[in-house]
Amino acid sequence: MKEIISISLESPERNFDQTVDVLGTSIRIKKLGVDFNFELIKEIISQYKETADLFTISGFPPSFMLGKKEYTHSQLDLVKDLASPVQVIDGQNIRELYQPWYFHRLLEAQPNFFNSKKVGFFTGCIQSHLFPELIKQNCSLEFADPFFIYGVPKSIKGIKNFNRFLKLNIPLVSKIPLKKFSGRNFNSPFLKKIPTIKSFLNSDIFIVNDSQLEYLTLPNLKGKTIIIDHLSKRAQEKLEKANVEKILATSVGDLLTSDLSQTLLEAIFQILKGEGQQLSAPDIIHYLDKLNLSPEISATNDSSTTGDTFSFIVHPLSQRDLFRHPVLKPLRISKKFQTISERAVCLMDGVHYGDIRGIISKATGKEISGAIYTLFETPNMMMKSDKKSIYKKLLNIGEKSYEQGHKLMGLGAYTKIVGDAGVTVARKSPLPVTTGNSLSAAATLWAASYANKKMGFVKKKNNINQGTVLIIGATGSIGKVCSKLLSQFWKKVVIVAPRAFKLIDLQSEILELSPGSEVEFSTEANEYLSHADLIITTTSAQGRKILDINQIKPGAIVCDVSRPFDISEEETLSRPDVLVIASGEVELPGDNVQMNCDIGLPKNTVYACLAETALLTLEGRFESFSLSRDINYQKVIEIDRLARKHGVKLSAIMGHSGEITDDEIKLCKEHAKARRGTSKDLNELRL
Repeated sequence: MKEIISISLESPERNFDQTVDVLGTSIRIKKLGVDFNFELIKEIISQYKETADLFTISGFPPSFMLGKKEYTHSQLDLVKDLASPVQVIDGQNIRELYQPWYFHRLLEAQPNFFNSKKVGFFTGCIQSHLFPELIKQNCSLEFADPFFIYGVPKSIKGIKNFNRFLKLNIPLVSKIPLKKFSGRNFNSPFLKKIPTIKSFLNSDIFIVNDSQLEYLTLPNLKGKTIIIDHLSKRAQEKLEKANVEKILATSVGDLLTSDLSQTLLEAIFQILKGEGQQLSAPDIIHYLDKLNLSPEISATNDSSTTGDTFSFIVHPLSQRDLFRHPVLKPLRISKKFQTISERAVCLMDGVHYGDIRGIISKATGKEISGAIYTLFETPNMMMKSDKKSIYKKLLNIGEKSYEQGHKLMGLGAYTKIVGDAGVTVARKSPLPVTTGNSLSAAATLWAASYANKKMGFVKKKNNINQGTVLIIGATGSIGKVCSKLLSQFWKKVVIVAPRAFKLIDLQSEILELSPGSEVEFSTEANEYLSHADLIITTTSAQGRKILDINQIKPGAIVCDVSRPFDISEEETLSRPDVLVIASGEVELPGDNVQMNCDIGLPKNTVYACLAETALLTLEGRFESFSLSRDINYQKVIEIDRLARKHGVKLSAIMGHSGEITDDEIKLCKEHAKARRGTSKDLNELRL
């Protein structure tokens, strides 16, 4: 059996003696805390030197390179000399590999996590391996090293100033006995009055490591996020006592023991590698892979069960909607004056329109609320306006939202279409941004599936609809993902868009996902209307005619995702045998959801893009989830899962003038049967 003696500067209260089995090797781990007693470290090394296979040491600063010279703390050098020939592991190798990997995963999941945030380091000199990833982010860095190291009440702003500090001080720091660092009181009332320290304590995110907490008396960290390398029970207790709102741990996980630090994991990997053999970065990756360990992004202590808020931006979908706003109602004098006003109000900035409250997750009970902002541009004016002007208005709302403490901003209707579909706004916004397109796509499929089941004309075989689905605007963001998903449940898929070369690429992508599906493409929708059982329209046609409704097959379902609608109310009334439905209207969870502004939908019903913003807030995922014109296929599946978890569901099948009832669907079905020649004459049907 192999033996690791783990020496820690912390209190002996957390000592343990355990045997673990890793990849067929039995390893005894004995942890011994010395409470900053360096003489005791010497005694432990002397006692176990003959029997231990490895020593680990935690609490010492890592080696640091300045130019070509490496600086190691003098006491750590002495420990290594005393232990020789037994190797001493301090965990630096695995931390330098694993923690940046964690940050990479975090930023993949939440690209705006650090956006416009202040990130504070109680001491940056032991965590410089994290700087390369952080300096790429739109965040500011602040360091309390002068106080931590020397007790001087001062902080350092910015990486350039900090690097100058390091060059001057690392040679000295490497010689200061560690005990002199202990007991740094960041909770001192005097300290909070010092401007630079006050600035440091106002950081949004603090980065620490588990060993470092032994040296600190923490201030009140209410509302703050902590990122820590390993969350031991002691560390969690200390952080919770400081009222930390959210803890993100880069720990590898509780594979073997709750006290499995990264230092111990590196020691285990060294044991597996073999005595006298150098453990390399590829070796570490190999063992992590063998043990199926990789960074997991989760909040260990997210105390924010209530109170999280989001903002959402709407705009009028028509001239009629424009004059619903209380500010503009007096201008509803004549049609001509309304047309003039439609142009004039584009000079106005976005304003707070109302609020939505009482959204409660059915899974967690978490309650959230949202603020609704509006621009005054109609779709017609939105598309005519300079996109930089629209960006500026959206970013102004983002600034207001951030100041109000909102965690996420959603873009509705044409605000998510203009320019590069949210990418620029998200990059410049102080808070994450989502277009809501992932849930819009999912809600489209919910509505289509429900309507298809109600109409009942398409038969299923092996869970595949034995009919044809036609997607118009298939190369757009929602159309593309709908095409991919529907291909898994329909025998034949026809994709339509103006540019043939994009359709060729999409056809290949669909066939790769659904090799058994029949996929055709066209730049002209009308030639397939008489064969399609389900038609999805996802264009931004702005009133232009995209199809001839008279050619649609009786009994077909048209799911009109576009806003404004691709199919007018007059056209819909001309074909009572075709079911034209709107997509994107969903119901938020909560028995008493209230909205004090009119967005043109019934009570408790909202657009899917708004619901996505609410869903992400319920889940605590404050990230730019849906951006650009490419919706991630996996994200649609993920948002569908979150909707089911928290209780967001299709509110009803909606049409141009409100909810379509089951009786209306039944009547449409009878009209279709008559047109198909399988029921009574149309003249005998009662409308």
